[in-house]
Amino acid sequence: MPSYELSIEAAADIELKGNDGITTLGFAQTLKYQLALESRFELLAQFPRIGLLRGPASARPVVPREQPPLAAE
Repeated sequence: MPSYELSIEAAADIELKGNDGITTLGFAQTLKYQLALESRFELLAQFPRIGLLRGPASARPVVPREQPPLAAE
């Protein structure tokens, strides 16, 4: 099974967010979040190309909404 390894910086960021989460959300919710995050990392390790399927939000075309005509005064 493929595995992943976080950089020292990424691991520190996750630990910091975990500590903040415990303070603001409580241990149970933070643990749930951490386990879900780990699950996503494992999924990306197993299927690395799925991260390419959607692309970044900035790559999506921006379609302007049509503005209604201004009312005649």
